[in-house]
Order: sequence, then structure tokens, then C-alpha cells
Amino acid sequence: MFLGLGCCQRKDEAMRYGWMMGILLLAGCATATETNAPSQGLKEYDYTCEDRTRLKVVFEDNHAVVTLNDGKVLVLPQMPSGSGIRYATPRHELRGTGNDATWTVGRKMAVECRTDS
Repeated sequence: MFLGLGCCQRKDEAMRYGWMMGILLLAGCATATETNAPSQGLKEYDYTCEDRTRLKVVFEDNHAVVTLNDGKVLVLPQMPSGSGIRYATPRHELRGTGNDATWTVGRKMAVECRTDS
């Protein structure tokens, strides 16, 4: 009789352990889904520049996707900035604060841009 009781206690412990592991696995899956889900609430900003350049910019975690007037799409990595934003490649740079930005292409003079978004 004593052996039977010990056997049942082990089964109960094993079942409890199994349930706990199952719950933890499900919780881990839910967390992973939230973490790997696409970013919610991405907003597109329309900038109009002094030289009539129009930029559609979507800011993501560590880069900005810029669509130019002609439909060309650029991906600019985020760069360190003292204040505001700065995204750049060796040829293109977008930097700014608030609704104002500066757009630079190559060695051309930077142009001031603004968004109402």
C-alpha cells in the first residue's frame, strides 16, 4: 500500500510539473508573437522642401524609408544625433526636429523641408 501511495504522489507531481511547463510554453509563445509582430502604428510623413522636392518618409525602429518624387525608395539607417532625428547613407541625409527637416543629396546644398503631420 505504501508503494502505491508513493507512485500516485509522483504522478501528481509529474502532472503538476507538466501543466506548469505547458503554461510557461504557451506564455512564451504569446510573448514571442508580440515581440516579432510587425510594428504597429507606423506613420507616413509627407515633407515638402523649398526646392519642391517631396519626400514620403516612414520611420521604423532603426531606419527611415524615404520615397522620392520619382518613386525611388531609399532606406536610410538611423545615425547618432545630438537632438532630433538623423538618418543617412554616404549620399543622402535627412535630419530634423519636430515638423522641420533638412534634406541633403550628395554635395548639393541642403534644402529645408516641412511636414504638417
